[in-house]
Amino acid sequence: PAVAALEAVSRLLPDTPIRATFRTSAVGGDAEISDDAYVHLVEALAATGLAAAVDVEYRHARAAEAIAAAHEHGVSVVASNHDFTATPPAEEISARLGAMESAGADVAKIAVMPRSAADVVTLIAATEQRSRAAGIPLITMSMGALGAVTRIGGGTFGSAATFATEGAASAPGQLPATGVRAALDLLAGGPAQP
Repeated sequence: PAVAALEAVSRLLPDTPIRATFRTSAVGGDAEISDDAYVHLVEALAATGLAAAVDVEYRHARAAEAIAAAHEHGVSVVASNHDFTATPPAEEISARLGAMESAGADVAKIAVMPRSAADVVTLIAATEQRSRAAGIPLITMSMGALGAVTRIGGGTFGSAATFATEGAASAPGQLPATGVRAALDLLAGGPAQP
């Protein structure tokens, strides 16, 4: 079903780069599959040639194999980590991002849950610090309403991309795409889109 879904999306959006993602229930997804099936799924998605990148859960028991399988098919890997309960210390956030790079990821992504404004500052500080040493792009964000500022202003501190929604949010605090685009335009000094 995942390969069929990728094929369908690719037909609908032929000129749009697609990042194929399967979230296990351990990291907020709706399904659980065996470790073997996870690696085979990542490889099958990469083998289609339709995904510009595949997502690999960096703490998955077989992440290294999944990364290697994607790379064998010439597909980039976004290594991801989600903490839906807390914001780790800045040193831990930076270490996780560095570990993703060391594991061979082409992009390192982390999303954390803030419990206070200080947690948001922790994520921003870790992003800025790690971005100075990173050899790959980073994508970082704090989730929920407290973290919304990182979804709009993260680029100032070294986050290379953000996520927005055109419908129901897939993560806590995800903002509507039209509003995010307008805010990014304003921050860049360009005209705001209505």
